[in-house]
Amino acid sequence: MWAGDREFTSRFDIGIYSVLEWYNKRIGENGLLGPIDWWPYADWCVDLEFGEPPGAREGNSAFFSLHYAYTLKNAARIKQVLSRVLSDKELSQAGQQPDHFFGSCPYRQPYPAI
Repeated sequence: MWAGDREFTSRFDIGIYSVLEWYNKRIGENGLLGPIDWWPYADWCVDLEFGEPPGAREGNSAFFSLHYAYTLKNAARIKQVLSRVLSDKELSQAGQQPDHFFGSCPYRQPYPAI
């Protein structure tokens, strides 16, 4: 993923974690992301009005919560490669399974695969 270039990757360290912290402040009590403050675009597929997944504006979007969980896992890997110590909170968040998000998501209607 980083081609073993720690020096190059370390230049993005502050940016990665400041963006993750911005999202982390928007996590609700149920563990899902709250409302997105800007256009919550995901994809121009026929099932999404204006490209917005269910819950994007109101909060509790499985789509954005799962993207955040995936990003946390990759950020944890980057942090480990850069020999940084992960906090207990970071380890817990990076280890959350997608089932946690689906169990908390009020928008569980099935969508066809595209």
